[in-house]
Amino acid sequence: MSSFAKDTQSSAAIPPEVRILIEQTVKGVCTKRFGKTLRAAILTGSIARDEATGILQMNTWVLTSDADVFFVFRDSSELPTDDQIVAASLESTELLKEQDVFVEVGCAGVTETFLRSMPRHIATFELKRNGRILCGDPQTIDLVPEFEASAISREDGWRLFANRITEALEALAIADGDLNDRDVRYRTVKLYLDMATSFLVFVGRYEPAYRDRQHRIDLVAATQSFSGLDLRLLADNVSMCTAAKLEGAEIPKSAPKLWQEGVQLANQLWSWELCVLTSADAAQGDAQLMRNWMRQQPLVSVVRGWASAGRRAGWRHCLSQSGRWLKQCLRASPRYFVYDAATAIFFSLADPARVSKNESGAWRPSLGRLPFLETSPPSDVNQWQGAARVVSRNYRQLLETTTA
Repeated sequence: MSSFAKDTQSSAAIPPEVRILIEQTVKGVCTKRFGKTLRAAILTGSIARDEATGILQMNTWVLTSDADVFFVFRDSSELPTDDQIVAASLESTELLKEQDVFVEVGCAGVTETFLRSMPRHIATFELKRNGRILCGDPQTIDLVPEFEASAISREDGWRLFANRITEALEALAIADGDLNDRDVRYRTVKLYLDMATSFLVFVGRYEPAYRDRQHRIDLVAATQSFSGLDLRLLADNVSMCTAAKLEGAEIPKSAPKLWQEGVQLANQLWSWELCVLTSADAAQGDAQLMRNWMRQQPLVSVVRGWASAGRRAGWRHCLSQSGRWLKQCLRASPRYFVYDAATAIFFSLADPARVSKNESGAWRPSLGRLPFLETSPPSDVNQWQGAARVVSRNYRQLLETTTA
């Protein structure tokens, strides 16, 4: 692609022609495969917002963002199988590679009824505001519910925040504690960006675009204060990370400093959000706040979470763990237990000097409550790296690609 700019070593905004190529490629695949049964294909996420970034190497773009696409089928049509949707995703991904664009194309096949019944979540709000019709009926977006940012589920914002903590911890464990590792730095930046997302959801001021979120959190930090939360520092670091994400700008703080402040701010925000969710006092401590939040989880959500875990783990594993799982399922869903262990380990690593040490910490009890205890390959769970790998396995096998 001769129009591509000079190679870059850091993340930079992709040019419009790359987004257009992605759109045209996915459009061609879905039209060929699904034809008239398809009402529309809708692109969402950072590519749809024109905020996607990537690294240009040897005339090839390697995107740091996925291409998220909804294939919307008419209620009167038969929905394609999961294998057919996956095949369309893989074909789109491979065709783009052949055109020097490396991006993971993630497709979901849904019905018109699905769009109408989407919950008041961040993804729904963003789809309604920024979704791009790649092909089909342009009125399909009208099926998505309309609601204000103040109506977005706080639990959804909390879950997104917890996912980013877990992914940052996972990256640090894979890098064996190297805070200068590229993926650790990237996950730290993403953590900051979605700390802003989660906070803005809680105060009813969410914006889909990174720049708009930065401006909104700056405004809130300048006019309001929140007990136990250094919002000014969070806003300043979000500003730096937004520039790094969208422009490839250098972050003036060292990796250890950015990490240390990130863990400290994440702990502050985590405690504050749990206080909001449970109407409790922060003096109770994170462990008690989390227990309070677990007690408020609706029984239907708990049952749904364990049923999903059972399907993913296999019933043989369920039988081997039946006694412990029965005890756990009376308290909360697997998701909450995974988040509890992830945050306990993560918050213990605020001091960069401690990242290089291998002692166990206060996270040991929460680790024992994870749905999966065994590890493959075996890890020493007395060290934070081993414990983080166990958490990562639980997260990837039980929580990824599901809301249960």
